[in-house]
Amino acid sequence: MIGFADFIRRPNRAAAAIVFLVALAAGMHDAAAQQRPPAAGPGRPPAEQAPTVREQAFQDWRYRCLRTAANQPEQCVAFIEILLPDTNQRLANFAVVVVPGQPTPVGTLTLPLGLFLPAGIQIAIDGQNPLAAPLTTCVAEGCQVSLNLDAGILPRMQAGKQANITFVDNSGERRAITINLSLAGFAQALAALRR
Repeated sequence: MIGFADFIRRPNRAAAAIVFLVALAAGMHDAAAQQRPPAAGPGRPPAEQAPTVREQAFQDWRYRCLRTAANQPEQCVAFIEILLPDTNQRLANFAVVVVPGQPTPVGTLTLPLGLFLPAGIQIAIDGQNPLAAPLTTCVAEGCQVSLNLDAGILPRMQAGKQANITFVDNSGERRAITINLSLAGFAQALAALRR
């Protein structure tokens, strides 16, 4: 097993961008996208451009960009959501961003609350060579893991079919739970993100 030191470096400079883009991936942009600026009138400057969102699907992965104003750059994210089959509720979300000045893409995996934090998580691409990673923080949306997708993991994700993510619940039994995250379309969504 590869240790988390080979896989994780906490990208503190990118934290604000990642939080915003995880929210964007989760669809929390709706309120901003629906707001319209006031029309021009006496004593008011001309109206600014309304926020725009564009999205593209790459098999199981999606690519979404938000532009909040005409003079602002787009902020983009590649992401996948894992939904519970019976209720269609989100179980997990994996969002990837490219942060200017960072040498590698940064991923944020959001898992459900109620995890046994000291156990961290394990990620195995196509069942091979699991990587250990610590849970970084827990927020209202769930517990998060921040990952620098460096040469040790990124090529495997691009070529892989599935990532198995294992975590431990915080019940008295401390059961290991594994969820499957499809990598179908990941390479294409990442390519769109890097453009």
